[in-house]
Amino acid sequence: MVKRKDRVTLIISKSQIEFWFLGSLILLGIVFRIWRLFDLGLIHFDEGVYAISGLWTITPFDDLHLYVKQKLFSPPLFFSLVGISYWILGEASDKAAILVNVVIGSATIPLVWWFTQKWFGRGAGIAAAVLVAFSDFHIAYSRMVLTDITFCFFFLLALALIAATMERVSFCWAIISGIAVGAAWNTKYHGWLLLFVALIMLVIISLTGRNNKSPWKRLLLCWIVITVVAVACYLPWAIYVQIHSGGYLSLMKYQRGYLDPNWLSNLWRQVEMQLYMDGWLSRISPVIAFLLTLAIEDKRQWPSLNRILLVLIIILCSGLFLGGVGTALILSVLALSLLIKLGSYACWLVLSSFGLFFLLTPLYHPYPRILMPAVLMIYIASGVGIGKILKSRETISTAWEHRPNKSSIKALLASGTILLVVFGLVMGFRPTPRTWMATDSIRKAATTIARTLPKGSAVFIHGEPTVAFYLRLAGHRAIPIDNPLDHPEVTTRYNFDVEKQFLVTGIYAQHRDPGARASLKRLSSHLNTVGAYSIQPNDVRLLNDFTPDGALQYRLHPSKEYNLYLYRITPHLNSIAKYK
Repeated sequence: MVKRKDRVTLIISKSQIEFWFLGSLILLGIVFRIWRLFDLGLIHFDEGVYAISGLWTITPFDDLHLYVKQKLFSPPLFFSLVGISYWILGEASDKAAILVNVVIGSATIPLVWWFTQKWFGRGAGIAAAVLVAFSDFHIAYSRMVLTDITFCFFFLLALALIAATMERVSFCWAIISGIAVGAAWNTKYHGWLLLFVALIMLVIISLTGRNNKSPWKRLLLCWIVITVVAVACYLPWAIYVQIHSGGYLSLMKYQRGYLDPNWLSNLWRQVEMQLYMDGWLSRISPVIAFLLTLAIEDKRQWPSLNRILLVLIIILCSGLFLGGVGTALILSVLALSLLIKLGSYACWLVLSSFGLFFLLTPLYHPYPRILMPAVLMIYIASGVGIGKILKSRETISTAWEHRPNKSSIKALLASGTILLVVFGLVMGFRPTPRTWMATDSIRKAATTIARTLPKGSAVFIHGEPTVAFYLRLAGHRAIPIDNPLDHPEVTTRYNFDVEKQFLVTGIYAQHRDPGARASLKRLSSHLNTVGAYSIQPNDVRLLNDFTPDGALQYRLHPSKEYNLYLYRITPHLNSIAKYK
């Protein structure tokens, strides 16, 4: 009886340790994501789009407008959450918008833990949570007003609910799962891929003969229920898109413009961008994940001390050399055989999700953020890999499984120290991402512009919706336009004083958009430069515009390419109309 009591006490103690670790990881995750919050602002084009569309909660109904081309950027859920954040905090601000992803990004940590530990074990859950909490990649996007963090949260939640639905063969759970899929679909346009992932999982289950024919039919019915509910959730936005200019065909045409058949080159660029975004937190996260998993696992399942030290040194060196994501990928490969052997619904959902995003992501323009769902799947699988290392009785070498002695331990520590020094010297010169850099340069520039503008001005903004957002908060009627030559039509529509017309442009009109650049050149005799304002882009924006090498070069030798420019438009409407 004493032994039984001791054993129960040990289990409770391990459970308490696990929750202490999880609580600490959540707290650290929040700190990492909220650090220097007051130095954050909107720096990315898309952030301005969502911040403007989120004004719906504090805008009078008769003056309610989304961003002029909102339908091209995302469905409504994310900017609706931004609007709810404005409403809760009592005012619109960049901080209120950023807090949406800070909260959801931090909530992803316990969600990853719950999903992984429920289907793959306690050790795997805490390891996966560490990798997400310490991920520079995930942290960077959690500090911006972009859809990807929110999408990944609903994507993973939907996967968990689909797995639960299939296990229970429950139509009630299928309805809940359909709502989660609908939430992901209403966050990003490719949220419907969840339905395809679930279908792939069902096909694999049927081919492997894990279920007999009758239950498989009920599983298919559950999938149909999930699909119907998800489509019902997305349908209102689909109707909204269809009845607005161009309809759904214009949206599809716009999205097709980002397709890129150069699969191998895009894949390699994604790899380079992951290495670029891999900071010191990511590099040390695999070792921390291994140590915390070791602490909560039953000591009787531990391998020998020699093997623990050997694995620890290998993971640490790999983290420094290949980065956190690279090491997690290797660990997930170790877990591959175990995942296939387990063959549960959750296993096949994780494998299908990763496989699908691995195949499809390089067919799209290589933005780093579109790889995030696959990275989350890697983190989950690598947690399983770490658990497999600790529990496996297979030996790396029989020599390492012998009873530990002082000489072997000293040899391991000495070799590990030498490797760490070598890797440290090599990787010390590797640039790290500026995860916590200030991103308030556009806000400061917009504040200066707002003070410069006379009262009652017409301010037309080309290609810089972030500026439009800040100027609206300052009380100016800032109007985004597609082309600088469009401003006479817009001026007539709003009946502004034509003597107080101003134009704000930036990198898109000055360098990226040939049509806008030509328009500015044709208008040059009617534009008087009022001011130029320096902008410091963060790494996320640089990787949108440059290759990783180009982004590093820009960091070393910044140019005026991202500057904002304020012009006064001098003539009346008739003198400009001839340029149309």
